[in-house]
Parts: sequence; structure tokens; C-alpha cells
Amino acid sequence: MKIARILTMFSTIAALAACGGGGGDSPPAAGTAPTPRSQQVTGLNSPTLTLTQDINSATPLVQEMTSTYAHAGAAFAVKVIGSSELTPGFGSAADGSANCPAGTVDYTAETPSGAIYYTYKGCSKGNYVFDGIATVQVTRAAGGAITGYEISFNNLGVTGLNVPLSFGTLTGSVVCKPAATAGQQPECIANYAKYVWGYDSTFDSGGTANGTHQCDCGQGTWNVAFEDFTAGGGLANIFATNGSAVVRRTGAKTFVVTMWVNGVVQTYNVTLP
Repeated sequence: MKIARILTMFSTIAALAACGGGGGDSPPAAGTAPTPRSQQVTGLNSPTLTLTQDINSATPLVQEMTSTYAHAGAAFAVKVIGSSELTPGFGSAADGSANCPAGTVDYTAETPSGAIYYTYKGCSKGNYVFDGIATVQVTRAAGGAITGYEISFNNLGVTGLNVPLSFGTLTGSVVCKPAATAGQQPECIANYAKYVWGYDSTFDSGGTANGTHQCDCGQGTWNVAFEDFTAGGGLANIFATNGSAVVRRTGAKTFVVTMWVNGVVQTYNVTLP
């Protein structure tokens, strides 16, 4: 299934995006559709795609969820790059170097247009270590206050400290807006692997994905929320314009798909080859 990158950062359009809470392994009660979160929580635009309620649609949903999950660890690494500890040099009139939690990041003076260039040298936070070059573009309000920044990179080196990684480089970008309260982390969206990963998307060292992402699934966009989604369990909640679906993973290749479309509920069992 061909996927295309979508999303303009900080859209004012309200969004359906994620299902809140829960342990993720219990199927929803019959007739009870998942509840989306707001754009304020996820940062994602509204979906534009409709769902078709049949087994021929349920199977591609399962395939899409497993494909997306394979990118979740790398996508979270992209979001880490935008964290406050790894983004020095804003407003600097001279080149400099700053300490990461471990390692360093060198930075150039900010240009009049808001550009800064980073060089990561064993710069780490959490489960990830970064090496290589990235470009930062800072946006400011008329009075000079920072309203956001985007960090772009091509083949940025990454290694995992406590997580097994199936990737060694990252290509993509992370778009952030400063935290509303001092001392908090910025809210960041990752553009990675032709998906857009919301403010609330996470991936832990045990391989558990949570939070939202958006994909363009060929004819339009779906919003998806992982709930404790792993290689063998969890839920993926899918939101479209005419309803929603839940993909419940019951094993490595077995799934139960429940679809709420135009007020009708149907459930399908799907087994991947």
C-alpha cells in the first residue's frame, strides 16, 4: 500500500486522532466505538478517508498497522531529537558547543533567517545516541519570541542503548513548538517513513507503541492510535470520516478487526500469511 507524507504543522483544523487510556488488550464492547482525542493532544489534522466495511478492507487495515508498527521505534527516536536538552544555540551570535545528557552537539550562530546547523557527537538522551549533521530552522513572532522550530536530517547516525534497532540512520524531520511552561519538554511531531507521528506517540524499550500517527493510505488520510501495540498484542484504533475501526492483535499474525461504519458494526478475523 503506497503511503505519502501528509500534514502541515500546527493546523487549526480540529482532528480526530487517538483513543484514550486503557491497557490495550481487551476488545471493545459490541457497538461501542473508540473515542478520539483532540488536535490539542495529538497535533494531527482531521482524517479525510472513508472506511469500507468488508473483509477486503479489514485485511489491508491489519497490514497497514503491522507496517506502521515496524517504524514506531525509529519515529520516537526522531521525536527525541527535538527535546530541549538536544537543541542549543537559539539566538546565539557565535558558534558554540553544548553538552547533551551524554556527548555533545556543536552549533553555528543563528543566521538572520533563523537557520542553525548542528553536529551531533555521541549526543544521547534516553535510549538513543546520535552522530551526524542536522539543520534547524527557527520561527519567531514579531517580538522575537520563538514560536516553533524544525530540525531536518538525512542519514543521521543513531544507535540504541536499551532498545534493539533495526535501523542505523534516520532521514526525516521533527517539528516542535516550545513548551507552554518553563521546564517542560516541547511538543513535537515527527515526519518519518512517510507517516506523521503525533505529540503523544511513544515507544518504550520493551517494544510497546502508544499514541497517534497519521498516514495517507492512497486515497486520503486515516488517524491511528496505538494502545500498547506490540509484536504480539495490543490495539490500533483507526479514525475515518464515516466511522472507526479497532484492530486487536491476538498474536504475531492473528487479528480481530471491529468496524463501526455509518452506524453498523461488523467484526472480521484476519490471519496474515
